[in-house]
Amino acid sequence: MSSESASFSEVVQVLRSGVVSLVVLDISLCSYNLGIMKIKVIGVLAALAHESRLDIFRELVQAAPDGLAAGAIASKLDIPAPTCSFHLKELRNADVVVSERQGRSIVYRANFSFLQSSLNYLLEDCCGGVAGRLVGPSESDTA
Repeated sequence: MSSESASFSEVVQVLRSGVVSLVVLDISLCSYNLGIMKIKVIGVLAALAHESRLDIFRELVQAAPDGLAAGAIASKLDIPAPTCSFHLKELRNADVVVSERQGRSIVYRANFSFLQSSLNYLLEDCCGGVAGRLVGPSESDTA
């Protein structure tokens, strides 16, 4: 269709097909992003499902916002430095922690923004869509 010979109805038809394509593309990207988040949350849960990694993560939560160097974490938890480094790598790969080089040390911090996104994903359909209803201890905590 050349621009000189196109009728108004042909232009409208082309625009409509483009809009429909954009809407379909937007829905596809949304579904894709939800799939990616699901995979990331599975990675978070898998990373934290190991006792040593959960201990490391809890130390980093307590050390927030400053974080801790890998050596300090290994010393506090009394685990060998290579083992600690391996677990920190797994936590970093799952986006549970972030790292930053400071001089000769690497300082690790809990990635609170990503963890909040993960919790939001897990709880988005909770309590009729109002996750804020999750307040107070559970019955098992008070028994």
